[in-house]
Amino acid sequence: MNAYFSDLETAAKSWEGMGKRFGTLGGHYRDHVRAAVDADSWQGEGAKMFGKWGGKTAEEYDQAEEEARGVGALFRLAHATFESHKKAVEKARDDAQAAGMDVNSHGHCTMNLDKVEAKKGKTVADRYRESSESKEKVEAEWTDSIKKAVKEAQAADGAMKAAFMADPKEPDEGLPDGFNGSVGDDAVKAGANRAAKAYKSLRGRPDSVPGGAARGRHADPRSRR
Repeated sequence: MNAYFSDLETAAKSWEGMGKRFGTLGGHYRDHVRAAVDADSWQGEGAKMFGKWGGKTAEEYDQAEEEARGVGALFRLAHATFESHKKAVEKARDDAQAAGMDVNSHGHCTMNLDKVEAKKGKTVADRYRESSESKEKVEAEWTDSIKKAVKEAQAADGAMKAAFMADPKEPDEGLPDGFNGSVGDDAVKAGANRAAKAYKSLRGRPDSVPGGAARGRHADPRSRR
C-alpha cells in the first residue's frame, strides 16, 4: 500500500535511451567505418577478416539496441503491472469502506453499523444488529475481496520476477554470448494478453452494497515502448 514504483518508469526510460544510443552508434559504424574501409578498396587477409568481423560488429550493435529496449520494456511492464495491482488493492479497500466497513492494516473488514445506517438507513443497519450471522457473512465477503486483490498482486510480482530472471533464446545474429535482442520478448507479449483480459474484467464488473453478491474487481495492465 505504501510502495512507490516511479523509479521503474525512470529505469525503463534510461534503458530505452541506451537502446537509442546503440542504434545511433550502429548507424555511425555502418556509415563511417565500414563504408570508409570498403571505399578504399582494401585488399588482402586483413580486409577479409574485417569483412567477416565487421559484419558481426554491426550485428552486435543491432542486438545491443534491441536488448536495451527489451530490458526497458520489462521495466515499463513491471511499473504498469505493479501500479495497477496497487490501485486494485486500494479499490478493494475503498469499496469496502464505501459499503460501511472499517478496514484494518491487514485488510480485515469489520462492519461499522453507524456508517451503514448513515448510508443505507436505520432499517438496514438494524437488520445487521439483529443478525450477527448476516453481519459476519458480509464482513467475510469484503475481507475476501481484499485478500483476492492482494493475492493477485503477489502473483503478478512473482511473474515479473520470473520474467526478469528468464534466460532468453539465443539470437541468430551477432556473436555467441554477445548482446541478445530477444530479451523481454516473451514477457512483454504475455503481459499484453494479461492486460487486455484484466482491463475487460475491470470494466465489466459492478461495485456492491452491504450484503450484495457483486463486488468490483481488479486490473493488471502494462504498456509497451
